[in-house]
Amino acid sequence: MAAYTAYLLIGGAHQNQDGIIADKMVYLSENGRPALVLDTPKGGDERGPVWIPTLEDPIEDALLYVSACILEDEEILKSLAKHFGKEGVLYVEMHELCSEEERKILYRLNRERLKEYESLKVVFTILQGSVFRKNIPVLKNYEFDMEVCLSIYERFHSPWREEAVITGDLDIDKYIG
Repeated sequence: MAAYTAYLLIGGAHQNQDGIIADKMVYLSENGRPALVLDTPKGGDERGPVWIPTLEDPIEDALLYVSACILEDEEILKSLAKHFGKEGVLYVEMHELCSEEERKILYRLNRERLKEYESLKVVFTILQGSVFRKNIPVLKNYEFDMEVCLSIYERFHSPWREEAVITGDLDIDKYIG
């Protein structure tokens, strides 16, 4: 069974306070290889499209997924259409979809398209072992509302060491300005 190592809440910013009014969630599932899976905050048995992101640009792939599968942006879908196989948006392996150069062009287009969604907010929750962690700086290239939440404390039982492993700190004063 794969573990979820990150998720994105997609919705709009609340007009009077911080937070998000989320209507979609994208999970990053990791086991043998990462996969992006769509769901709603209410849950249910029905899952949305599955995309396998590249290891080099998983956050860019996730944001392309948001534009194609959630926002259904016409320009993004048109640009992707020539690359899709018979599955369309329902199953995509990004490393096989197109060349690296073509992906870079899609990423640039996506950054421009996402500027048009003034009410869009995305909250990234990224756990310790996520493939997303090394790519967080790419978010500086995007101009929509966002929050990035990283774990500050982890405690888990290690069956190999037969003990609890603790990393981080719960002294919240260190993190509040």
